[in-house]
Amino acid sequence: MTGINLPYIPNLGNIVILEVYDYYDAPRLFSCYSKTGQIFIALWIDSTLSKEVYYFLPVSKLRFNQIRTGKIDLKSAFSEPEDGYLCEVSFASDFDKSESVFLKSTDVVQDNLPEGGELLSEQELPVVDLPEAQISARAQQTNREAVYLELDPSSKNKTEIPANYLGGFLTLLQMVIDSVGRVKARAIKKRKFKIKEYLEGLRLEVWGVRAGSFGVLLSSPQFTGLFGESELGSILKTLFALIEAGADEKRLRLYFQELKSTSARRYGALLKHIVNTNTGLMIQWASPDPNVNGMAIMPVKIAVATSLVVNKFESEIPDEYAMVGQLTGITLRRKTFEIIDVDNDERYSGKILDEAMSDATTATMSATYNVIIREVLEIVQATGEEKIKYQLKSLKPLSLDNN
Repeated sequence: MTGINLPYIPNLGNIVILEVYDYYDAPRLFSCYSKTGQIFIALWIDSTLSKEVYYFLPVSKLRFNQIRTGKIDLKSAFSEPEDGYLCEVSFASDFDKSESVFLKSTDVVQDNLPEGGELLSEQELPVVDLPEAQISARAQQTNREAVYLELDPSSKNKTEIPANYLGGFLTLLQMVIDSVGRVKARAIKKRKFKIKEYLEGLRLEVWGVRAGSFGVLLSSPQFTGLFGESELGSILKTLFALIEAGADEKRLRLYFQELKSTSARRYGALLKHIVNTNTGLMIQWASPDPNVNGMAIMPVKIAVATSLVVNKFESEIPDEYAMVGQLTGITLRRKTFEIIDVDNDERYSGKILDEAMSDATTATMSATYNVIIREVLEIVQATGEEKIKYQLKSLKPLSLDNN
C-alpha cells in the first residue's frame, strides 16, 4: 500500500511512499520516491521514546528493480550504495517532523542491516514503474496532459476506503479546475469564443488505476499544441502553486485576488474534504513536453490550517468582471437584464443590483456599455448542486470613465 505519510525531509524533500514491504505500528521497510523522481529504499533501524530512525538508500531505477526481483539482497544493497552514501533520517515519534544526515558507506552500522541473503520480499516482485513514469509515457504517447491523483488515508494499514472518498476528490478537483478555467477564459478576447466549449476541454478523464494504491490515472480530452502547450497545463500550474502555498495567507490572497471567490470556495471545499475524510492528497502531472511536470502534496494537517485561511477569501474577494457589453434585454419592473460581451459573444442575464438601477433607467437597448458583472455561486438546497447566477453592478456609457 502506498501513502503520503512522511513529512518534508531535509536534503531529500517531499517523499511519497511507493510500496510497503514490512509494517509494524509504522512502515519498517518500504520504497519511496522524491519530487525529482529519485527512488529510495527505507529501512527502520532504531526507535526511542522521541524518535524513529531509518536508513534511506538512494537507488537508480535499474538497481531498484534488481532489488525488487531478488537479484540483490538487502545487506549488499545498503552496504554498497551506488553513489557511496545513504541518508540517516530521524522522525519525531508522531512522524510530524524529521532530521537527516548523509552517511558514507564506511559509516553504515552493519549490525543495523538485515542478515546476508535476506531479500526485499519472500517472493519475487515484478518490475514496477513509478507513477511519474506512467503518466510521462502516457502524456508523450497521446500528446495530452496526464495526471496521477493518490489518496493518503491517515490509517496507514488501510487496504480499503469508502467509494465516496475517491469520488469526492475527483469531483472537487474538477470543480477547482473549472472555476480557475472560467476566470482564465474571461480574459480571452476572441469573437465566437465560447466559455462552455473552453471548459469542456478541461475535463479530466480516467484511463487507469494503480494496483496496490488508492491512485487514479487521468488525462485531458484534448491534444496539446504544436509546442506542447495547453490550457489545462496552464491551469494545473496554478493549482500546484495554490497547493504549494500551503497556509501562507499573503501568497494565497494574491492568487485569489485574480482567481476570485468562486475558486476560493471550491478550493476550500477540496480542503474540507481532505479534513473531513482524514485523507491526504498527492497529485502528479506530466505534459507531452518532458520538461514540464510537477508534484504537489496536501497532508491533512496542512489542509486544516489552509482551510481556515481560504475561508476568509470566500466573502472578502467578490467575483466581479469588467467588460464591454451590448444591452440586449432589460426589464426595470423585474430588475432583470441581458448583456452580450462584445469581445467573445458570451451572454449574461440576471438581476440588476440597486446600485446599478439609476444607470439602468436611462439605458438604451442595443447600445454598448462599460459593464461590471458580479458572479454569485448558489447551492441548491434540495440537491446540493451549484448554480451560477449573474448580477449587474454597473452600466456606464462608453464615453464615460467607469472608475
